[in-house]
Amino acid sequence: MVNLEWFRSFVAVYQARNITSAAAVRSLTQPAVSQHLAALEAALGRPVFIRSSRGVTPTAAGAALYREVFEAVARLERSAYRFAAPNTRAAPVRLSVPVDFFACWVLPRLGREAPELVVSLFDAGEHAPAVERGDVDAAITNQRPGGRLLACTALCTDHYVLVGPKSLVLPDAVKRPVALGAFLAEQSWISYSEDLPITRRFWQQTLGQRFSADLRLVMPDLRTVLQAVVQGLGCSLLPRYVCARALAEGTVQELWSVEAAIPAEHWHLVYRLLDVDRLEMMALERCLQATCS
Repeated sequence: MVNLEWFRSFVAVYQARNITSAAAVRSLTQPAVSQHLAALEAALGRPVFIRSSRGVTPTAAGAALYREVFEAVARLERSAYRFAAPNTRAAPVRLSVPVDFFACWVLPRLGREAPELVVSLFDAGEHAPAVERGDVDAAITNQRPGGRLLACTALCTDHYVLVGPKSLVLPDAVKRPVALGAFLAEQSWISYSEDLPITRRFWQQTLGQRFSADLRLVMPDLRTVLQAVVQGLGCSLLPRYVCARALAEGTVQELWSVEAAIPAEHWHLVYRLLDVDRLEMMALERCLQATCS
């Protein structure tokens, strides 16, 4: 007969991809978790993980089993949390979020009432799927998911800002898009990526010309892009959540309003409907919906 503890250890190992780490999460010894896996595999008659010196990798059967059991195990875990004594330590919320958004927008909102978090970084299109697979408990994304088993809470709407160094002097003629394009073509540009999808679209659709500025620095970290602008290395298009403080402090300047030209980004907290009444998720939601001081 299959033991529930085998499934709990299996889910922990699947999520951690490491038996030792899973044992720590479960407050068990590594041999105990290994015994649970061995017993489960013996009962199923097939392996659920491939072991290596770097950890474990789920087999096809293991991945299929996880999809079958992780919600049932999670539901039992949630019930245990709700009925536990008040001083019982809750499990951390595994959160997937872009690092720049976490540092600039989420982190300032995390007070003492926030739950414990374990943050993971996924590609832009993988945040919601990671929640659906059970790889994480929640995600913060600017792509509204369509999964039927997912809850979605609106967090904020953010706009892009065309920013430049505070020392940059704009001629009066720059008030017109064509003149702005000519002016920007003479400046250095700082970007998150070489593809420049938002920048190129703005130049073509709003300024009426192809992007032609000198691409001085490419760095896949929006905070570093902002710092480069502060240091006077060039201009950039940045989300307001990244540059709001710098604008308020006057270390950079807004060169021209682009809110009407570039679509806003709508950010959401996404988690499984199964966790809608999980206390830690409710606490996280309250923190993120609070106004940052």
